Amino acid sequence: GYYAIDYPLYMHSECSDRPSRVDYLGRLDGLFLSWGASHPHRWVITKALRTHPRAEVLVIEENGTPRMLQSTYFNRMVKARCSASFDGYGTGSFRMTEVLVRTVLLMGPLSTRVPFPLVDGETCVAYDLTVDGELCLGTNITEKLQWVLDNPEAAFRVYEAGYDWAVTKLTEKATAQYLIDVIEKHDWSKPTRITL
Repeated sequence: GYYAIDYPLYMHSECSDRPSRVDYLGRLDGLFLSWGASHPHRWVITKALRTHPRAEVLVIEENGTPRMLQSTYFNRMVKARCSASFDGYGTGSFRMTEVLVRTVLLMGPLSTRVPFPLVDGETCVAYDLTVDGELCLGTNITEKLQWVLDNPEAAFRVYEAGYDWAVTKLTEKATAQYLIDVIEKHDWSKPTRITL
């Protein structure tokens, strides 16, 4: 089957600065996150993170909070030990690749399967949601944030591997190559099967 194409690392989100252990271990901010409330589960994640003393979460348009300049957003992210991502409705978000090249990614459950999945504990730190139908009841994201803070050497190795994964597997070029490979290998005499 074929996988859905998700947001690649795009030109303006790239970060050519390879992960530096000295830089990463010297970062003072725990988690920095600025996102919109495009999915109701993000409110549960936001509320959970706001209980942690080392997390700063901004929600665009909450109490007049503006969308920050992209350069400011990226500069804040490179000062934090981690940031988070959570898919919207049926698609991922640019945040996943933006985080991977700047710090440790706390990644929520994906709603689609991707051709080059990240691996919990190797290229990202995955958190879970407790759901009942469409209702999100809770998350363990603060435990995962605490793990990142308590285990800086291991977290750095995750950051480094996540960076390498993003700049090789999640670029626009890699995405285009995946499409070319699919087209070249596809048997056009049979119906196309999509893997979700």
